[in-house]
Formats: sequence, structure tokens, C-alpha cells
Amino acid sequence: MKGSCARTGPDRIWSLMGLETVFPMESATPKWQPGTAGYQSCPQGTKTTNCWSFDCKVNPKPVKTTTSDGQEMLVRTATCSCAIFDAYLGHHTGPDSYMATGAGSHYNNPSAACSQYPVGAETGQNTWTGEVQ
Repeated sequence: MKGSCARTGPDRIWSLMGLETVFPMESATPKWQPGTAGYQSCPQGTKTTNCWSFDCKVNPKPVKTTTSDGQEMLVRTATCSCAIFDAYLGHHTGPDSYMATGAGSHYNNPSAACSQYPVGAETGQNTWTGEVQ
């Protein structure tokens, strides 16, 4: 950031990661829909990422989504490159870390997201209790 919160270019934004409860999600079917977050524990050794305050490139084309009341709308998305083996607050995680993530909550097999470099929070245990330790 070099001492400034200004965007680094007209097609750039800073990423923000938070423990949201409802957000648009990409899935095979249907494409982009609002969904309620569900959190899960990932096993020790999960390669998580930290995407908090990274410089991201805004994707050129908006994506069509459907709101919870059935209305279609276009949303802007961005592509970010994020640090691997970091938790969401930027501390290093390792092969002994247990992680919680909201990734995959609408997959048929949610645990598949644990192998896809999800953003996560270290829990210090193998069961997500709703509180980061």
C-alpha cells in the first residue's frame, strides 16, 4: 500500500475479507446466487490463503446474478493473487494447523473446498466452534 489507501490503477481495488453471513457465490448450477455462509473445519495441513488487503484486478465483464427475491442483476468481480499458508489476519499457518473456512458451503461435498486454497481462520482444534482462537 506504500502509505496510501488509494487504488493502484483505474482497474484495481483492494481486497477485503470478512466473516460475512450472506454473499454471492459461484457454483456450477445455478450460476452466481446469494447464499447463506456455512463454515466448516478443514483438516490439518490445509493450504489456506490470506486475501485481506491485496491488490486485485477488476474483471472487465460484470457477472449476471439472481437476488434472493428472483431479480437479475449484474455484479462486478475481481481477481486477486493471495498468500498461501497464511490465515486471514496474516499470520503463517503450517501443516499442523486446523482451519475453518466458509468456502464450499454450497458444494454437494463441502470438504472439497479444503483442497482449493480457501481463505480461512486457524481454530487450533479439529472442530469449528464459531470462534477463532
